[in-house]
Amino acid sequence: MHRGRGVSFLAAAAASSALALAPAASAASFPIRAPTFGTFRSVLAQGEGQSVNAADLAAYEASGQPPNTFVSQQPLYVGIMPHASTLRPPDLNRYYKNTNFGFMPGGVGSVKSPPGRPDAQIVRDARFGMAHIYGPNRADLMYAAGYATAEERLFLMDAVRRTAKGTLAGLTGASAASGDADQLTDQDFSDAELDKQFNDLPKHFGASGRHAQSDILNYIAGTPRSAGPSRTRPPRPSSS
Repeated sequence: MHRGRGVSFLAAAAASSALALAPAASAASFPIRAPTFGTFRSVLAQGEGQSVNAADLAAYEASGQPPNTFVSQQPLYVGIMPHASTLRPPDLNRYYKNTNFGFMPGGVGSVKSPPGRPDAQIVRDARFGMAHIYGPNRADLMYAAGYATAEERLFLMDAVRRTAKGTLAGLTGASAASGDADQLTDQDFSDAELDKQFNDLPKHFGASGRHAQSDILNYIAGTPRSAGPSRTRPPRPSSS
């Protein structure tokens, strides 16, 4: 991942979560102990997604029905397309889902803490499976955000990482070789160069750079935990 883009992405990830003492879940809602900032609506072309295990894959191959998190937002997204150029404010609630922090369509679907961070909580609504992340401090929050992202998009994360490194063909086959060649021509950074970019963040950005380093390290430390016990060592910053 290019460092400048990585810092921006993680800042956005932090902004979309909340630092709060983890409260107890209820049957239909999740109490918020953090500030809220306006109203948010969103929709994904397919859905939140999830990491699929062998049983999930076997069920899909037998029935042809993907997990609900793969398709739950599709009706909303398909509905937008014919009206994209004429959308008006009253249409937002029709085509976009309410993503205000703590809002739980269908009630609370699940509450879990990432391994090793018992005070952080990932709360997902029952209808869409969207993660709302609570933590008692920023480090726990970023760790849990990495964990939740890997739960939903582990394969995509690997594909994007390989795209940035110019090694996508190693995952998807020869069809990606041309794109890899273009990427290596434009962004052929060595691991040492990427590490230097990361290490120089405080030099260029002061306290904000140090905070970004901490955010990045905690975020990538959380991501391998979702992949299972075989990946327990956090990756180097240059491999994120």
